[in-house]
Amino acid sequence: MIRTDWKPTFPLCWFHTPWSSSRAGGRCLSRHPDFVAAKQERNLQAAERVISDLYTDRIFDLIENHVCYDDRPLVVAPIKTPEINKNALSLAYAYAVASTFGLYVDRSIISKVTYRRDRKANNIDRLVAPTLFEGEVQSNKNYIIVDDVLTTGGTIATLKGYIEQNGGRVICTTTLAAGHGVAPLAHSGEMRQFGVKIALSEATFDGLKEKLGKQFDELDDAFRKGFHYGLQHLTEPEAQYILGQISYCKRRGEDFMDSFGKRLVQARTRAVA
Repeated sequence: MIRTDWKPTFPLCWFHTPWSSSRAGGRCLSRHPDFVAAKQERNLQAAERVISDLYTDRIFDLIENHVCYDDRPLVVAPIKTPEINKNALSLAYAYAVASTFGLYVDRSIISKVTYRRDRKANNIDRLVAPTLFEGEVQSNKNYIIVDDVLTTGGTIATLKGYIEQNGGRVICTTTLAAGHGVAPLAHSGEMRQFGVKIALSEATFDGLKEKLGKQFDELDDAFRKGFHYGLQHLTEPEAQYILGQISYCKRRGEDFMDSFGKRLVQARTRAVA
């Protein structure tokens, strides 16, 4: 398995800003003038300007609640090797978090390019093409996972699994932004929304079992064999997406496993092409 179980007490994934905004001139990541240079051109200075403009002190306060300074956790981001990495945002945000708390960024863990997945990948593409990792994990060490954008949380879940299966512990997660699909799931803060539940809840997992019925074991087996993790390792946004697909198929009078299974195969084909 490439993922590990979620603890019921696993913290929300804290984020600073939404990916997009429906309001003209609304504060968001995608409209920042330095976004393209930071995300697609590996411009570290542009990434630092983006973070400086969009970060919120309140998020660092929330992260600090999980930091034990005696242990000095490591900060890690899902970054590719320098030769192929064009995104400076994740690493820049990792250094921002580390600098805030006097911690270190661990760059020994890197993501492996195993499947083709572009920036326009949809939710089903993300399910079938998990990001895999390699590199040394420090045993019995606490880690804070950071990333630039939370979409469905799959990359964070897989990095968490890699760290925990190799002896480390993940204490919390944070991203600079949350995608439009998950931002509505955020818990309300004092003045705005701050955190998305990333750990699969018992209620949502039970909902999958109830709605899938006899097809639950069939889908779970397909995930285990095809993607190397079971349905209990889904993130909350991933599970909510599947619940939506179940309802969609029901409204159309389609068999869920026939319809959804066919799209899983098509997405997998695109990923390995």
